[in-house]
Amino acid sequence: SFAGHIYTDKGAPLPGVKLSIGRTALLATSDDKGFFQIDNVPPGRVDLFVDGRAVNPSNDPSKPQWPSLHFEAYVVRGQKNELPHAIYLPALLSSEAKIVGGSEDVVLKIPGLEGFQMTVKANSVTFPDGSRVGTLVVSPVTADKLPMAPPAGGARFGVPAWTIQPAGTRFDPPIEVQMPNATFEQAGDNVPVVQWDHDLAQYVPMGRATVSNDGALLITDAGSG
Repeated sequence: SFAGHIYTDKGAPLPGVKLSIGRTALLATSDDKGFFQIDNVPPGRVDLFVDGRAVNPSNDPSKPQWPSLHFEAYVVRGQKNELPHAIYLPALLSSEAKIVGGSEDVVLKIPGLEGFQMTVKANSVTFPDGSRVGTLVVSPVTADKLPMAPPAGGARFGVPAWTIQPAGTRFDPPIEVQMPNATFEQAGDNVPVVQWDHDLAQYVPMGRATVSNDGALLITDAGSG
């Protein structure tokens, strides 16, 4: 068996989340305590798909929307396997969602986070279903509730971390990200930035960012993002 807990990024249990194991028909739903269990899971490395969209399938605007995420886990035969830590899902900022992919650049922001913005370039978007125009939203993730522990070393994260939904959307050229220089890098410094890759289920380099001349902002380099 394989079990775990799903919480909001505020620590409250999140019932109604659909969970499935990649390349199988195995399904489960989190209960009122956020707990789920899937039985008869094949041993080895598995792709756990956590679908928070199922919590509010009618997209009722009066209720929070939740993201979908992939997690890599390992299942040992003959044991009660559990996630090493709970999965935390952030509520999406649905009010800030915008239509992207058209003939003009679109800027996405997070209210209350001065200096943060993402510029989605014109005609750059491919959604998971293959469409080229659609709704995109960026939402903050509480720094200590990231889906997996960030890699050690020189990786840099903005404050806060964020999620772009729907997961699996592609951008060519990449989104230009501007974020506060929370780590106080020197003006002109060029630093690496990483992101969680939903397909690979791991953190990967997303490119590099340069500190603005006034030292206030990090802005991803051309071709990065």
